[in-house]
Amino acid sequence: AHLPGAREVFDARHNPVWVLAPSSDGARALLDFFQQVDGVTGAPVFTFPGTETRFLGDLYQDLSEAVRKRYALLQTPDFVEKFILEQTLAPAIEEFGLAEVKLIDPTCGSGHFLLGAFRDLLAAWQQKEPTTAIEELARRALDQVYGVDINPYAVAIARFRLVLAVLDAVGITRLDKAPALRPHVVVADSLLHRMKEQQLRLSGQLSMDEWASWGDALFRLAEPGAVADVLGQRYHAVVGNPPYITEKDATKREAYRSRYTSAAGLFALAAPFTERFFELAVSGGFIGIINSNAWAKRDYGKSLVESVLPKLDVQRIVDTAGCYLPGHGTPTLLLFGRNRAPTGGEVVAVLGKRGEMKVPDDPAAAPVWSEIAEHYGEQGFNGSRVSVEAVSRRELSRHPWILAGGGARSAFKKMDSGGHQKLASLVESVGFMCMTKQDEAFVVQQGALQRRGVDPSFIRPFFTGQDVREWEFERRNEALFPYDESISIRELDVGTFRFLFTSKPILEARKVFGGKNYREAGRPWWGYGQIPIERSRRAQSIAFAFVATHNNFVMHRRGAVLNQHAPIVTLKEGFAEADHEALLGYLNSSTVGFWCRLVMYPKGGATMGDGAIVTPYPWMDRLEYAGNLLQQLPVPDLDVLREQLLDLVIAAEETVQAMAEHGADKVVAATLAQSPSLPALRDARTRSLAERVRLRGILVSLQEEMDWRVYGIFGLPTVTAPSLDAVRVPVEPNHRPFEVRLAREVDSDISASEWFRVHKRAAPADVGGPLADLYQQRLRLLDDPERSRQLRLLETPETKRRWSPPDDTKAFREAVRSWLLERIEAVFREQPTPELRTARQLALDLGRDAAVQAAYELLTEDSGHDLTRLVSELVDAEGVPFLAGFRYAETGMETRAAWEDTWRLQRLEDDGKL
Repeated sequence: AHLPGAREVFDARHNPVWVLAPSSDGARALLDFFQQVDGVTGAPVFTFPGTETRFLGDLYQDLSEAVRKRYALLQTPDFVEKFILEQTLAPAIEEFGLAEVKLIDPTCGSGHFLLGAFRDLLAAWQQKEPTTAIEELARRALDQVYGVDINPYAVAIARFRLVLAVLDAVGITRLDKAPALRPHVVVADSLLHRMKEQQLRLSGQLSMDEWASWGDALFRLAEPGAVADVLGQRYHAVVGNPPYITEKDATKREAYRSRYTSAAGLFALAAPFTERFFELAVSGGFIGIINSNAWAKRDYGKSLVESVLPKLDVQRIVDTAGCYLPGHGTPTLLLFGRNRAPTGGEVVAVLGKRGEMKVPDDPAAAPVWSEIAEHYGEQGFNGSRVSVEAVSRRELSRHPWILAGGGARSAFKKMDSGGHQKLASLVESVGFMCMTKQDEAFVVQQGALQRRGVDPSFIRPFFTGQDVREWEFERRNEALFPYDESISIRELDVGTFRFLFTSKPILEARKVFGGKNYREAGRPWWGYGQIPIERSRRAQSIAFAFVATHNNFVMHRRGAVLNQHAPIVTLKEGFAEADHEALLGYLNSSTVGFWCRLVMYPKGGATMGDGAIVTPYPWMDRLEYAGNLLQQLPVPDLDVLREQLLDLVIAAEETVQAMAEHGADKVVAATLAQSPSLPALRDARTRSLAERVRLRGILVSLQEEMDWRVYGIFGLPTVTAPSLDAVRVPVEPNHRPFEVRLAREVDSDISASEWFRVHKRAAPADVGGPLADLYQQRLRLLDDPERSRQLRLLETPETKRRWSPPDDTKAFREAVRSWLLERIEAVFREQPTPELRTARQLALDLGRDAAVQAAYELLTEDSGHDLTRLVSELVDAEGVPFLAGFRYAETGMETRAAWEDTWRLQRLEDDGKL
């Protein structure tokens, strides 16, 4: 009553603060905080000069990480908000008339779009009616702006900001002097309140009254009448930044699914909100959205792309994945359109070529955004960061969208339209081999299971996506595999049972389909979460890294365990090993790398600056290799692939096997067993390192030849070697033609110079090595602009294998260290009864062994430490105190006691006594 101008901001019905009921001490502390004075000058610490209120949104957004994630709180950058309003509100005013226009942000948050729209509308009114009182014009502009958000605190901030904007416009500086104002901003779920649903109910399960409450049955922030007024009409402009998260509440999720065609699969809210934005517009109304681009690539977006958007007039797509947008940790796009049937056969698309490479001082003036803002309307523009192209609606009606500029789409269409079969026609499935749903219980470091008494028949190598690299698996870990050859669950022996027993409560609590846990469903608690039987029985499949910068595929022959981060391609029955190998070569080619770069969802680069995603260099951008998208890959005839690639693939696999034979673990063990001396160990190290470098060079050469043979398969100009023997020679990665071309840009392009710095190799002046003549021919072809326009797109750092240098020297040292640790453990395993030993006693016993002496001398050749000190360091680094009191803090001891009680109850239950 005392503040009529801010009644809907501060009164008990609209402001959540009244729910909190802060104590007098709390209120005093809050006042004291904001009334602090500088100890030197005596001036207030917080002055809040001017009328800018964006800091309120920033403050609330950053107060609670949990709330920020729950409601996807994220303020749209000023320059993006302005750009979207220019493409929506401005043309809406021109087409429908200033007096008629109404704008809504259905996901308004703290009101950034609403403030921008209010200011634009007020400016338009002032220009049209310069003699009308500013108070009247401000009231008109306020009445034309509408907002909705599910978060009442955000709505309170949005209302307050709008009130202050009106007061600032009319020159009122005190709230108690303000007239009564009623911002049209309400608390509601825009997805559930639809004009067709008068009852506003979720399939009879959850009423609006229930979901609108804010954690207190006595307090309601949603007003049904006001909500119906706002969401019961259509608007001439609909703008916003909808949440990118998935809905965690199952009831609401199913309600969305029943109402929106786009709410399909494991959908994120970005999909149904895109559909809802168009629905809220009048016929011909303008829509502008900044959104996650995930639906354009991920499977859940298929319904939106193929069933919803083709019926609407999408007019412009702007790929902003490469922009630096403060706070946005997800690659984004801008979507503009009108709520009407499609007009014309094409859509203007601003397509990304290259993202920001560093955090800009001013995001609004950063190179990528500057090119977008200056040239978005220039069809045919082809800059260094973006290109502006016309994309056919037919192309945009197919999922996934290809949002790449600079001619990449043309090359993609050449691959896609060559009459080739799709991978889907060859495969039984593309998906995970198994999911334990508790890797921590089943997976340990290599060698640990046998040391813990697990029967060797239960032990399998374990690989995840990061282990799939350069034609081979990098073995680090192993898994307990409780299945036989037919993938039937096995009974556990005593040692294996003892190992898993401490994890039994966690394993029993895992969920199965239908909502029950393992215990309730009566499933063996030591089994995996999911293990497709037929897929796991196959003798051969092709594994790949689910998330990686480049395409990495490896032949998987039965005997290893791969989790969901290393999915497998399982071919249909009847395909021979040669078919698998030929396909493997194709999947590892730069042509497939190019295709994946356009189709797969980009995970973005590093989070830098103000929480924004920046991919410093395009070749560092990680992709998500989704199985459903991979199945769309065009695959040439397998007869052609066998003819062109089989010999190279067999040679590559033989090379990888030879590299494994010269691996550090095998060389160290063999040398110390046969010639246990420091000179012999040093010599073995030298020979091992040299041979692995040579073999890796051969692998580089074979991969390069595969790439160029695949170009020819797709009808591109190419130069290939006359035979396998001609390329079975070691080649340095920087002798490849594309790296020679890249080296020419080192002085002008930081991405080029970083390529060589990161991969620790020199920028070459020209091709070299044993294949210099062949590579020179390829280089001349790439330098020919007429013949190699599309070929150049395939010969780039984004598509070519990186060949990051392995640290074989470090690996050899680690192998010696592991060998010595095994010898130390063996001392205790071999003694008949437990016995305490000092590091000195261990060193004296071990020092009599020539192999131990050689290992010790190699490990300490730089430090000069004696064996006693080395043993002490090794034991300290790897050992765990025997007594629990020395292992745990006080809180840890309490947790340990709770677990011991759980294990006691388990034993009683297992014995039938509970």
